[in-house]
Amino acid sequence: GSNIVVQQQHQQQQQQQKQQQQQQQQQQQQQQQQQQQKQHQQQQQQRPRGDPAEWTVEQVIMHIAATDSQLASHADLFMRHEIDGKALLLLNSDMMMKYMGLKLGPALKICNIINKIRGRKHHVT
Repeated sequence: GSNIVVQQQHQQQQQQQKQQQQQQQQQQQQQQQQQQQKQHQQQQQQRPRGDPAEWTVEQVIMHIAATDSQLASHADLFMRHEIDGKALLLLNSDMMMKYMGLKLGPALKICNIINKIRGRKHHVT
């Protein structure tokens, strides 16, 4: 009857392996979720560093979206008009309304962001 004992042991081992696999899968899922959350947090706080005049179009959009998420919807305008850091610092609300077709509200908000960038520009270390 030693065969039966061997079979039972074998079944137990298989069950243990299954449990271990399930635990590993759960751990992997948790890790993935944590990574996704981290990425999400990074996206929210991802403001470009350095001299604003050196920013690319993408960095300009990133900064505006990070400052005011409602303005992220105008990102395509900045792409279309190739507004990089240098151009951003030269923009005013008239230009944004006249040439980019922005409404007064968003234009003023973006102006406010630009003014803050201009003010900060001199304090960049």
